[in-house]
Amino acid sequence: MNLFTLIGPAVGILGLLAAYYFFRYNKERKRLAIEVDSSKLVAEKMYALPEKISVQYDQITVVDPYIVTIQLVNSGKRDVSSKDFDGDKPLAVDLKTKIVALLHTDSESLDVELDPSRVLVAPTLLVRGSSYVINVLVDGMPEVSFEKNRLIETDVLSGDELENRLQKRSRQLRLGSTACLAVMVAALMGMVVVAAIESGDDSDARRGAQREFELVLNSDSSIPSYRSDLKTAQERVVAAQENSGPGASKPFSVVLVVYLISGFVGVGLTVMSTRAKKKMKSHRILGRGPYHRRR
Repeated sequence: MNLFTLIGPAVGILGLLAAYYFFRYNKERKRLAIEVDSSKLVAEKMYALPEKISVQYDQITVVDPYIVTIQLVNSGKRDVSSKDFDGDKPLAVDLKTKIVALLHTDSESLDVELDPSRVLVAPTLLVRGSSYVINVLVDGMPEVSFEKNRLIETDVLSGDELENRLQKRSRQLRLGSTACLAVMVAALMGMVVVAAIESGDDSDARRGAQREFELVLNSDSSIPSYRSDLKTAQERVVAAQENSGPGASKPFSVVLVVYLISGFVGVGLTVMSTRAKKKMKSHRILGRGPYHRRR
């Protein structure tokens, strides 16, 4: 069995796996995560002196001030364009409390408007892998809600939902790479066992063919069939030598193909798992950060 015959099935299976991956990639929905982080400006003890201490913004008295940080993260693999906003309507984040003022946005591309309790983000381009931060001042503890079907063919998630998805994906990839490693070890052990068995069988076959050749060679050369018998015995010796050694049999080749495929798939899953961890860190999901609400 030559090298191309051995590698061919592995290449074919890997091609099918790659085609399936790119099919899933093209069919995957866009994804936008919305996380809201709130910080209370006045400690509870300060309310013991309500007439002496107050918070004002632009001559407006704020009774229970909170700074709210809204973070939009395009965690998908494709951009969210302005055409993805259903009916050209803005994306609304309802804080269910009075909004006093817009304090800051970290991107000039965001067109943000306010109504009494909602932050409205006008249709715009949200680049994949990018995050956009909006800071507002509100009067009262915010309770967040938003429409999950506002964007077309886009999953709109909360920060917790995004965290759960990425962590689940990371776990699945780790399990997959571990399983591939186990298959590789089992296949390697199988190759050793098959090679040992075949080595003994090959030695017996070579010795038998050699003995048969010597018997014919030392037989009576005057027999009419001597030359043809000698040629046949010599061919058997050559065939026994060619069919000997690791990889010569079908069982060994099958185990080797399994080893190669599990190795390639395992490397791919490991790379994808590493990327998933980097994405989690880039979105600051691991450890404390904007994806964890402070009450």
